[in-house]
Amino acid sequence: MANMGRRSIRSCKCWLHPNGAQEAALPDMPGHFRDLCNAGLQQRIEAWNRQGASLRYTDQANELKAVRDAVPELAGYSCSAGQQVLRRRDRSFKGFFRRLKAGRTPGFPRFRGADLRVGDGLVCRDRRLRLVGIPGLARVRWHRELPTKPVHAVVSRSNGKWFVTLQFRIPALAIPGQEDTRPDGGVDVVTCKAESADGSVVLVDPRGTSRRCSGCGRDPDRPKTLGERVHGCDGCGLVLDRDVN
Repeated sequence: MANMGRRSIRSCKCWLHPNGAQEAALPDMPGHFRDLCNAGLQQRIEAWNRQGASLRYTDQANELKAVRDAVPELAGYSCSAGQQVLRRRDRSFKGFFRRLKAGRTPGFPRFRGADLRVGDGLVCRDRRLRLVGIPGLARVRWHRELPTKPVHAVVSRSNGKWFVTLQFRIPALAIPGQEDTRPDGGVDVVTCKAESADGSVVLVDPRGTSRRCSGCGRDPDRPKTLGERVHGCDGCGLVLDRDVN
């Protein structure tokens, strides 16, 4: 069946409930990774201005171990989280040059402020999260059961509250009995959202749904024209907008 080998990414944002020690340690984490992100940008700017060289992710990632040795505070956190910071910086430059090549006027990658998100280095254990560099296990307000093991996690802060966004790689959905080589969309998206809300989607034959009465199921005596936007049933007396019917 088509699309059986494809996978999609689903995200789930949950509210973190850190204890006192975790609440004291969490604010320092984004600051250290923000400094790493901004240092990566400054290094790229200076490499171009002084040598005309364009740095790539691998160039900066190869120096990450030396940076962690020189900055003890950064060494206390997950190395993969630092790599993710550099990858996001690399993607911002790739997007800048791609839009520039297309003839657009993109904004140059900017230095980051206090809203930097921190990803990876998180372990889910007994419905709690262990953040590398943060003491103990942090409580999480789970909205629903996790569909599978998270492949990425990002910690962020908004309005004084801490959140974690988990990303899952799940098989792409397909309609039984149909071969569809088109990109996922429509039904797949709605079905995925319904499953996330513990609901379901029932597929129906769309033929006649706008003319058949939703109140009694009676078909009209004559077909409706496109100009008729109001549904009126001679059987049960139901009157409402045709699209609502």
